[in-house]
Amino acid sequence: MTPETALLLALTVTPRAAAQARPVRAEAPPAQVFFGTELPRPFLPVLPPAASWDIPGDMRDALSAGAPSAVPAGWVKAPSSLLLRGSDGALVHELGLGPSSEADGLLGRSMGGGASEDGRFAWHWPRSERRAAGRVERAPQTDSALVFLGSRGQILFTVPGADAPAGLPPALLSSRGETLLTARREDGAWTVSAYSFTGQELGAVAKAHRIEALDISPDGSRALVAWAGLDQPLMVTLLDLRSQERLDTPADRLPPGPWSLGPDGTLRASGRPVRPAP
Repeated sequence: MTPETALLLALTVTPRAAAQARPVRAEAPPAQVFFGTELPRPFLPVLPPAASWDIPGDMRDALSAGAPSAVPAGWVKAPSSLLLRGSDGALVHELGLGPSSEADGLLGRSMGGGASEDGRFAWHWPRSERRAAGRVERAPQTDSALVFLGSRGQILFTVPGADAPAGLPPALLSSRGETLLTARREDGAWTVSAYSFTGQELGAVAKAHRIEALDISPDGSRALVAWAGLDQPLMVTLLDLRSQERLDTPADRLPPGPWSLGPDGTLRASGRPVRPAP
């Protein structure tokens, strides 16, 4: 099968699905990227393997980067694609990244994504905006979902309604990719959740109307959310994803941000370690 006959598989996110609080698990096929027969509308192009495929330069650079002998298989993020390599290092699949133009009435469509450092896990985030139906002009309808992928391209779970807060990515991975931090719109507000690669929710911050910072420690043991509720002051929340403990600190009791987590999971303000005031 040639790239011209590439299979178009789909992601459809309905308002009802976007309201779900838990990720939706999917059957894992043996060795191909698959986006589910329950999601029929064409949305996400997936290119099948092709030995004669002329790989663009940015993909060749990404495939040859790092130490292929140490990581012979898995996901690699190129400037415009997520690439899946087989055990022999050959290209298996490619998922597009960035904006795309469509002639089906959409106001805009884009796709984001990322991969863990060892290539075992990846996430892909299709998002579209379409004009709301009806005679009365309304805000555009947003359809989005985050798909979490395993090292063979199988879907591990999806997060309907996952979106990107202003100026922030829609998702972050721990170094090994076993922990995912993502934000989703829910009931007119934001919910930020951390998930294990099995789809288990490890911790969450809900009912945030503004999010200023998101971070996850390299080992996946801690997450940070800087957020504010409706008519509430800015808070900096640390989630211990192993003990399920949570520490909320008003931002005005901390040194000025931006806030982040250090390599050992300690809180940092403008890059310097800080200790929350009692």
